Amino acid sequence: MRIAVSAKGGNDLYLTRTLKNATLVRATGEKELFKLFVNNQADAYANLKPGLLDRATQLPGSRIVEGSYTVIGYAAGVPKGRDAGARFVSEFIEYAKASGLVAKWIEQSGNRGLAVAPKAPGY
Repeated sequence: MRIAVSAKGGNDLYLTRTLKNATLVRATGEKELFKLFVNNQADAYANLKPGLLDRATQLPGSRIVEGSYTVIGYAAGVPKGRDAGARFVSEFIEYAKASGLVAKWIEQSGNRGLAVAPKAPGY
């Protein structure tokens, strides 16, 4: 199995450590990466789901495998010692998710394949 990945990107780093029975085929740039897949130089194409959804429309007969092998978590931070600011940011993020605001922003962005993540354990 040959899997096309963006050289030195998150998928490359994760899959290099994880896969045992596949070969990664690397390219620099998303267009070159997709070209490897289209030209049968790779059996699969690893990318962020929104990118895969866009590319699937350009390649009739292609399909996206359900599920995921990793999740990208985003975070916000404040300088050390700014406890009130940290509480405010944390509360706002949870409010924005719980109220549907983040889901609304995702819908308005037009990006498909994104989801609102639950609060991470331990935070």
